[in-house]
Amino acid sequence: METSFNLLKQSWLPCSDEHDRLVTLNLLDGIAQAHTLKEIQGDLSIVTGALYLFLIAFIKTVLDIQTEEEWEVLWEAGKFPQDAFLRYANQWQSRFDLFDTDHPFYQDPYIGQRERDAKMLAAGKSAEPKGISGLLMHLASGNNATLFDHSLDDMPSWFTPAEVAQMLITWQAFSLGGMSSASISKDKYYKDSPFARGILFLNKGQSLFHTLMLNLFPADYYSLPGQGEDRPAWEIADAFQEQRFDPAGMLDFLTWQSRRILLIPEENEGEVGVRSLFIAPGHGLVETFGNPFHHNRFQQKDGKRTVRPMRFQQGRSLWRDSAAILNVRSQDTEAPLPIQWSANLRFHRILHTDTIQLNMIGMCTQPGQKKVYFYAHESFSAPIAYLEDSDLGYQLEKGLEWAEQVRSNLYLAVRDLARYFIVPMHDLENARTPSRDDTDPLMQHWNTEHHFWAFLEPAFYDYLVSLPLHESAVEKWQNAIRKAARTALSVTANQVGTSPAGLKARAKAESALSRLMYKTFNPEGNGETDDR
Repeated sequence: METSFNLLKQSWLPCSDEHDRLVTLNLLDGIAQAHTLKEIQGDLSIVTGALYLFLIAFIKTVLDIQTEEEWEVLWEAGKFPQDAFLRYANQWQSRFDLFDTDHPFYQDPYIGQRERDAKMLAAGKSAEPKGISGLLMHLASGNNATLFDHSLDDMPSWFTPAEVAQMLITWQAFSLGGMSSASISKDKYYKDSPFARGILFLNKGQSLFHTLMLNLFPADYYSLPGQGEDRPAWEIADAFQEQRFDPAGMLDFLTWQSRRILLIPEENEGEVGVRSLFIAPGHGLVETFGNPFHHNRFQQKDGKRTVRPMRFQQGRSLWRDSAAILNVRSQDTEAPLPIQWSANLRFHRILHTDTIQLNMIGMCTQPGQKKVYFYAHESFSAPIAYLEDSDLGYQLEKGLEWAEQVRSNLYLAVRDLARYFIVPMHDLENARTPSRDDTDPLMQHWNTEHHFWAFLEPAFYDYLVSLPLHESAVEKWQNAIRKAARTALSVTANQVGTSPAGLKARAKAESALSRLMYKTFNPEGNGETDDR
């Protein structure tokens, strides 16, 4: 059976047009129409993120922008030059075919046949096909969290080439490491793909063209250091000839082959699709590698460098990390390359905008485990002045520190509420003070902190926008923090009722919160309570 599905010619790329309608295009049409399209629109956030990375790699390969001047000329042109992409497509056309016999796109045609495979296969065994459904992280499989209310039995076992093309690109960028099913008997330990754990930061523009350009960096601005010729995976004659742990450069990194995969096409009622494949571990990055699209904190421990990227966390919204995200001058962290690039464009007066817009994409996972809690695609915008003015960034950081400290104040006040509700007279001499075993279940049930952050979030965005413009922004923000804390405490205190014990507990908690907030906002003050 001769089969073919070429990404250059056949539709597979999900995009949103200027009218917010979903359109599916081939790769060349997606590039040609990028200035009229709004964005990439995958079914999952990580699919969207992976497709952006692939498009950035493809454009960077074809156009090979070396200088900031070349970048600016293309930016002013407002669309990509089609002749360059057509010439490239003619030269490399076969490398974009999912089912090419010699160089199938993003795959290893020799899986199971390599010398190292022979050593890992059990005696008399050959590579074993695996069902494609079991590899999808959003299905209930193995240690993966059940994110949707259905099981593998409800999932399709057969996928179209267009769907599989998106999956291939996503698996290489966002797969979680750990022990997992593999086609090679003993070769079952996978390392995390480059974007699996941290948050992918991408600049966001008014069109797909602008978004791609704002994440496309000329060589004279940034080049990922590495050894060897920097080429995308599809240009390499044999991407798995040798095991590698460091990318040769940005193109190699953006198309890093973290999994060895070979699709097994089938025909079903006249249509070609895929239900199974061969899979084995691919290249794993060294642990000290810092992903330039992440917000990284570097630490030295026992003489060893560790990299800790910012991650999505349960119960913590990213706006609470706004000061860190917008800090491009920190000595302890490394800002994502797209944010640094925006700051550079603004500094050179190439980018004429007052706002930086970001896409933040990834998934919340159990550290060290192959377990996903949720997928995320958050949009964030802020005055670009924060990238230019370090004093402004310090004020933003200080404002967020107040919020975090009042969160701690609120915790102590709610603990008093719980203690006095459980043992109303525990403030008397020789009375029992309730332990955490007594108070924690009640406090967890109340979930006061969740209410606090929810009440405060709208006020934060007002603060973020107004801080560069109005001196009164700081006082308004402090008042908003006080109000959010008192409102959250009131919602919680309403649950203890109006019995004498409940009223005493409420009074003690409100008094504690006022006293603690006063110390937060007046660390050297002489007063005792904050009644504002």
